Amino acid sequence: MKLSHWPPERSHGGTPWQFFVAADVLVVGYVTTAAHWLFVVAHLAVMAGSTRLAASSSH
Repeated sequence: MKLSHWPPERSHGGTPWQFFVAADVLVVGYVTTAAHWLFVVAHLAVMAGSTRLAASSSH
C-alpha cells in the first residue's frame, strides 16, 4: 500500500525515500527527516548565538 508519491522519482534511479515506500514505513521517513531538520535549526541557532557572543566579547 503506497501512502504517497512524494518526492517524485529522479531519472538516475529514484530517491532514498523509495526504501521507506517499499518497506511500507513512509511515516518513519517523515519522522527521521523532521528530526534532521530540527537538528539543523538547533545547530544554526547555536552557531548564531556563539557568533553573537564572540562579537560582544571582542568589544
